[in-house]
Amino acid sequence: MEDFFSKYEDQGISDPDAVLSRGSVWGALAEKLEGKQLAKGATFFPPNLHVHDTQVHVEESDESSMWVELAETGNFSLSTIEGTRVPLTYAISPEWVKIVEASAARGSTWLHSLLLAVSMIEGGSITEPTAILKESLKMGHNSPIAARCLAVLSSEAETAWGYFKLAWNLTLSSPPSHETIEASV
Repeated sequence: MEDFFSKYEDQGISDPDAVLSRGSVWGALAEKLEGKQLAKGATFFPPNLHVHDTQVHVEESDESSMWVELAETGNFSLSTIEGTRVPLTYAISPEWVKIVEASAARGSTWLHSLLLAVSMIEGGSITEPTAILKESLKMGHNSPIAARCLAVLSSEAETAWGYFKLAWNLTLSSPPSHETIEASV
């Protein structure tokens, strides 16, 4: 078996039709961000990947649209910023955090703040993401996720309960035009 893998590990699959499972966009996006192949012989053919003249373009899906946009343009569009309140996925690797930080440096929004705070929370921080989430809510675009995170990070029960109630009320409010009720519940 080792001989088989050694023989073929450097050979990627060039025909997408030869792949049994196409996977998601994340491997292709990681290669796009890093500008190199992730592993010898690993070829990513997510269902919405297109290659034109060596340029890789990954079409958007609900789960990956804002990340595809960020990888391709370095920023979030106004429609993404205004039309999202509950991101469906979170990318917290150091590479993605750097890209979100670079985008925020050109113009920070509530979405940048939320994504950076979530990555900090995942890393074990409490104080800094709490401040960032409070700022995010002050920016005028209230995400139930920001309120919920503040509730979970709160050390006082009364404060936590207030944020949980806010998160609940924000969840029940009308979603942005492109966000379906099913995606926000």
